[in-house]
Amino acid sequence: MQTAQKVITAYRRKRIIVCLLVALLTLGTTLAIRFISQRSVNEEYIRTAASQRVTALDNILRPLSAERATLLSLVDKPCMDIHLTLRKMAASLQTVRSVALVASGMIYCSSIFGQRQADLHQLQPALPARHPLLLFSTDNSLLKGTPVLIQWYPASESGFDGVMLIVNIELLGTLILKEKSPLISDVSLQVGDHYFISGLGLIDKAHAPQASVIYRQRSTEFPFTININGPGAATIALEELPGELPLALIFSLLMTGIAWLATAGRMSFSREISLGITAREFTLWCQPLQDARSGRCCGVEILLRWNNPRRGEISPEVFIPIAEGDNLI
Repeated sequence: MQTAQKVITAYRRKRIIVCLLVALLTLGTTLAIRFISQRSVNEEYIRTAASQRVTALDNILRPLSAERATLLSLVDKPCMDIHLTLRKMAASLQTVRSVALVASGMIYCSSIFGQRQADLHQLQPALPARHPLLLFSTDNSLLKGTPVLIQWYPASESGFDGVMLIVNIELLGTLILKEKSPLISDVSLQVGDHYFISGLGLIDKAHAPQASVIYRQRSTEFPFTININGPGAATIALEELPGELPLALIFSLLMTGIAWLATAGRMSFSREISLGITAREFTLWCQPLQDARSGRCCGVEILLRWNNPRRGEISPEVFIPIAEGDNLI
């Protein structure tokens, strides 16, 4: 048998459940929004870092490309006549370690050594080539064993004549590629199947840390790619999520309080009674009172019955005390 107290307790339990659901939903939604927002910020930071390095290397290689025609015009000219010009051009291209002119596969003039005779293929096995080529290699002439970035421009269809520019990539790597932050552990420059990582030097594709590469950006002007290595934007955003808990909890408590106040009138048995009165769910019964001695009718007892379509027959002992307490009767 239901009592008024049991009914009130049941409605209060429903209110608590609704408020708890609101609290959990608010907490989860707040943390999810903060996670997505922070992940987007991290991704933008990584993209910006890669874009800045691509732009920086483009700016380094662009002057070399701009001087291509001038340098190619010097090929086959006597080294004694052009050596000073070659040295001035190498000095004006601040990132270039040396400029070498090649004729018939032989280096015959260098901005550093002047006139010389050296087999290009022995020094650089990938050269000469018929097409312009950007490649990583090691210096075999000046600072032997140090990594360099070579730009080759052929001057003939056979590819045995041309200009070789050597860029000191080790110094540039220290200035451009060095990056340490929670989002970025390393930045590598990829040219072909070789990678340059500041602090590690040149490594081939087989030994490159492919698993940790989280972002790649290719240059639209030159054949190189910047690779960003790190734990990932989502991983860092997840690690920083506990720091958002205080704000999320405050917001969750606020929404829970609002839900508790909002359900005060809607999730109560008094509201159920008011809806029943409006829907004419209550029925009046008149029961005569008979005097046991005389057998005559001495009064009438008014009985109130409630057939609730949602809860069925409800005893007067349940709804009358609540209705009287809320001045509904």
